[in-house]
Amino acid sequence: GAERVRLERAYDPRDPVIMADAGRLEQAVLNLLTNAVEAMPGGGTLRVATEARDGEVALSVQDTGVGISAENLNRILKPFFSTKPGGTGLGLPLVARVVAAHGGQLDVESEPGRGTVFHVRLPSRPPGTEQLP
Repeated sequence: GAERVRLERAYDPRDPVIMADAGRLEQAVLNLLTNAVEAMPGGGTLRVATEARDGEVALSVQDTGVGISAENLNRILKPFFSTKPGGTGLGLPLVARVVAAHGGQLDVESEPGRGTVFHVRLPSRPPGTEQLP
């Protein structure tokens, strides 16, 4: 599995800054990365990209894994739904909660057999202008 996953990084050189609860955000991103690796049991490519946009920061986590069926795509962000044996179904709902708590948006696109991409958009705020969520 993980030893056959190739990591591609495409980080915005502007190195955007956001006001966030770093621990919660790190856990959410870790969940996305873990899911991506688990979706590629035979190996594949994991692409992580950031982009500074006007007033927001975008993060995408893309894998070339098994993908998610259209039927399940609407259910993966709901608690306790899992397609993995022994999965709790709490990882992606946690990601959605953390993103929402930061005033952001989480979107997912997937094609069975081709892979999945999670898009996270978070508002960028100048440090010190607002309380943390």
